[in-house]
Amino acid sequence: GLRFRFSFAVGAVVAVVHDIAVTLSLLTFFGYELSLNVVAAMLTITGYSVNASIVVFDRVRENLRLMRRDTFGHLVNTSINQTLARTVITSGTTGFAVLALYVLGGEVLRGFAFTMLVGVLSGTYSTIFVAAMIALAITERRGARVQRTVRAVAEEKPQPPQQETPQRPRRRSRRARAS
Repeated sequence: GLRFRFSFAVGAVVAVVHDIAVTLSLLTFFGYELSLNVVAAMLTITGYSVNASIVVFDRVRENLRLMRRDTFGHLVNTSINQTLARTVITSGTTGFAVLALYVLGGEVLRGFAFTMLVGVLSGTYSTIFVAAMIALAITERRGARVQRTVRAVAEEKPQPPQQETPQRPRRRSRRARAS
């Protein structure tokens, strides 16, 4: 079987596209050139965003086994809460390192550092607010569609009236037959 659900993949891809779009928009707004350093930072952001999404979705997958009675929305919320500290600490650590690179690195690294800084910030909130919510919306929509289909099939097909089956006479035991 598949390790992750299709809705998780769609959520992760939408989050990556979101991160790249936000980063490119801010690069254009602040007038940075699209150099090889910036392209390298964009590729790094892509990997960073996918990794952060995988961490959250892996926790969702683990919780699917543990919290079977809860709704999927509650399960996603719990999973995000469980991974939030890890996500914020990782992003904060990376952000401080990239900020130091931006301030102390010189003009050559400024485009790379700016791209990384924007991408890390964008990747942090898109993992929580974009990827998880897209996966939740797709899963709930798919579940609602399945319920509508089951209901429609049940309404289309009238059940035949239940007829009582005649009871066969009970066999007498050997002892009863012998006497």
